[in-house]
Amino acid sequence: MLKLIRHLRPFVWQIVLIFVLLFAQAMADLQLPAFMADIVNVGIQQHGIEGAAPEAVRAVEFDKLTLFMSDASRSKVEASYRRLDARTLSPGDYAKYVKEYPALADQPLYILNTDDSAAIEGINGIFGRSILVVLALEQGAPLTGVTIPPGGDPFAYLRQLPPDELDNIR
Repeated sequence: MLKLIRHLRPFVWQIVLIFVLLFAQAMADLQLPAFMADIVNVGIQQHGIEGAAPEAVRAVEFDKLTLFMSDASRSKVEASYRRLDARTLSPGDYAKYVKEYPALADQPLYILNTDDSAAIEGINGIFGRSILVVLALEQGAPLTGVTIPPGGDPFAYLRQLPPDELDNIR
């Protein structure tokens, strides 16, 4: 055995490289199920959307979404977003943001203002419920216990309701 090791001594680096590459291959093979789960869960089931909290949303849509949130949820969401408006931004910041978010040229936007994964996970649940309600209303679904005049904007009507009736709808 010692004679064999003596002959392999010039090839030590190549042998170490082989073990490192075998280790890397084993780690890649072990990651394959996680990658497949992400492809199926996020890519197929959720249509590529990882979370309900949007990175950027138009102010009009943001107002619709916050209409169906409790006061605590609304304050949590508003703390996680920053309003961008052409009137309030400096010309340099406005040009930078318009390049990244072209819709800002036409109307104000809200952008996600946090990188905290726990905060984002919390607002994902809040937005998930609100998005479903807004989507249903935009598609013409009726609200239980509320009669919206035909041809009218349901969101404008709901904004005019007294706070206690709006709480019952929530």
